[in-house]
Amino acid sequence: MFYWDKVITVYNAYENPDNEEKTYFRHIMANCFVKRTSGKIFKGNTTALNDEYIIRIPKQEQYLPPDEWTKRNDKQNFLTIQLGDIVVLGAVSDVVHDLVNGQRMNDLKKKYKSMGVITVSSVNDNTFLPLPHYHIRG
Repeated sequence: MFYWDKVITVYNAYENPDNEEKTYFRHIMANCFVKRTSGKIFKGNTTALNDEYIIRIPKQEQYLPPDEWTKRNDKQNFLTIQLGDIVVLGAVSDVVHDLVNGQRMNDLKKKYKSMGVITVSSVNDNTFLPLPHYHIRG
């Protein structure tokens, strides 16, 4: 597909309700659409530039809605996309552990800042369209 030629890495975050420990599940996705947009935010007398990414991921067989994914014991075998997930613009193999110095999510964000790292701020399931995909912004 034209422009659907990017590879991204999605880190799904799961917070265990018993101990509040976060676990991250990594998924590398090919054939994605990525577009960077710029805009302005006006708040009172302040104007700021706001860069945002639009990412479209082709429909995936292993995708589950967040509520279903959260209930699974085998989360590593499935993908979801939810608010707060992290997307790196490129294929990376880092393991994230928030309790290990050098492997925290903030370390990952710093390491790949030049490639592009986003936090998912909106998700749309557009798998009903002629070109079925998941639309995310961040």
